[in-house]
Amino acid sequence: MADKDLSAKPLSIYALYKQAQGERKKELRLLMTKFSPQELPFQEIPVFRICKSGTVDRDAFLTTYEETRQGLRPRPRKDNRWSEDVLNPSTYSTSCNLTYESAERVLDVLTRHHPPAVIAKGTASSALGPVQKTVDRTHNPKDENHVDWWLDGCINDPSASFDVVS
Repeated sequence: MADKDLSAKPLSIYALYKQAQGERKKELRLLMTKFSPQELPFQEIPVFRICKSGTVDRDAFLTTYEETRQGLRPRPRKDNRWSEDVLNPSTYSTSCNLTYESAERVLDVLTRHHPPAVIAKGTASSALGPVQKTVDRTHNPKDENHVDWWLDGCINDPSASFDVVS
């Protein structure tokens, strides 16, 4: 696992698009035409967030893409799966859970690799970035307890409005 790069700033899908080259740029452009988080209505959703380090801070709200980029989350073993993941809007969001129980299931798995991990409770608000219940986009019942929150890079830090509950 790579060392954590503390100087790296979280990227939005739009910043990633600017950095992308060739085919990847075409794929991301297609994704952005199919789905734009900025077009979502204003929402405030009570959520639970897993804080892997055991601390509720800005780093506890990194996107899946940023966690992978910084070596905090392993890339999928099959490169073709990662190629699919980078075209999924959820990859560029901060994942939250609607229920404590669903967050607890994730925590049970994570504490094997991140022993200090805790669950924090707060509100995912569009005031800090677009937010959406994942099932509203995917229509997949497996996503009924998941929320995607597209925080705006380093600008918005929601940690002050979250408290540890486990």
